[in-house]
Amino acid sequence: MSLRWLRARTALAHAFCVFLRVFACTALALVWLPCTSAMAEAELDLVWRSAPGCPDAIWAAQQITIQLGRELSAAAETQLRSQVEIVHAGARFRLTLRTSRGEITGERTLEDARCEHVAEAATLMIALAIDESALRESQAQADKLAQAQANASTQAAPPPRPDQQAGPATTTPRRTGPQHAEPWPPARDQARTRSGLRARLSLLGDLGFLPSPSFGPELALGVHRPRFAAEMSGFWLPERRSRGAPRVAVSLWAVALRGCLHRSSERWLIGGCLGAELGRVSAHGMGLRENLAKRALFAAMDALLRTRLRLAPRVWLASDLGLSAPFFRQRFVTQNTGDQSQTTLHTPQLLTARASLGIEFAF
Repeated sequence: MSLRWLRARTALAHAFCVFLRVFACTALALVWLPCTSAMAEAELDLVWRSAPGCPDAIWAAQQITIQLGRELSAAAETQLRSQVEIVHAGARFRLTLRTSRGEITGERTLEDARCEHVAEAATLMIALAIDESALRESQAQADKLAQAQANASTQAAPPPRPDQQAGPATTTPRRTGPQHAEPWPPARDQARTRSGLRARLSLLGDLGFLPSPSFGPELALGVHRPRFAAEMSGFWLPERRSRGAPRVAVSLWAVALRGCLHRSSERWLIGGCLGAELGRVSAHGMGLRENLAKRALFAAMDALLRTRLRLAPRVWLASDLGLSAPFFRQRFVTQNTGDQSQTTLHTPQLLTARASLGIEFAF
């Protein structure tokens, strides 16, 4: 028994030693990897925040690469940390650039009427901070290439005929330095390029379907593109009662799907929408010997005139004005037990007017 116990204890001790070795190697690897990554960091750590419609971080990284004339290094001895913030300053755009390399920090502010101008200035200053000599070489190469192209075009031109009179020499200005692969859209088109999700909360008014004018909440969620949009909305119109006695009380809830075409600028949007509505109408009698409650299907087509006004970078004032045409015009009547005649209490209009006003959020 003692020999078996000794062998088992020896095997257990050996397994424990193997476990300690594996644990030690893993711990050393976990400690060594951060150290090696700290020794060789990315050449640029860029944080880019810009107003809606302005160039984004992907564009900025491409521009910095073009201006340097090379790719950014993923393992550099020193790292440049840059924070770029572009915000609205009234009718202009304000750039705030903060850079740090080790213990050396700096900050610069710049304003311009166009967003792409301050964005280009930010990428140029970052490229200069990364490698000023490489940027100068890139500019010199661009100058040599432009000069070579100018000389080639001059040599390819045919010599002037003797009868041609020499006029005053003219020069064509040329742009030197690094060129942009793709120019950023002008400021007037920035809002059109903005795409994303939109959420809207509105107060909806209806005139013509219920016995009296009605107001209720409307909630919408949609996808916005530069030229068109698609949305789904739901609304509820609370109960409204007809006049006189007996009376009928009618309420409506529905879900709508719409497609829209629009034109937009940086501050406003205007367009038109077509859609379909599907929901349920609820009604019950009042002042009768037997008050009955009924529910019926509601289906309609609608057409809207849509306008939007920007209140903040991601907030819009939303307004819709349009018409709705129900497929089914339910008549709400009473049945007289004596002569089996009917008395109409309410009939929806052939066309009902709709208007809404609310706040729309862009994501």
